[in-house]
Amino acid sequence: MVLAQLTRLRREAKGRGGALPPEEVGPFRGLGRFEAEDRDVFFGRTAEVGGALELLRKHGLVALL
Repeated sequence: MVLAQLTRLRREAKGRGGALPPEEVGPFRGLGRFEAEDRDVFFGRTAEVGGALELLRKHGLVALL
């Protein structure tokens, strides 16, 4: 299952090599909304989001720092 996910991610990312944002923008977009064109900069938090949602379901409150 992990191998299948890694293979899928590699296939999706192939040829996508987006440039880094300009220095004045930096890697952090502040409090702005994430748009579809931001997907090359923000990725890889699926497990963390799932964990936070599970904690929220169990405890009703989650603090994200």
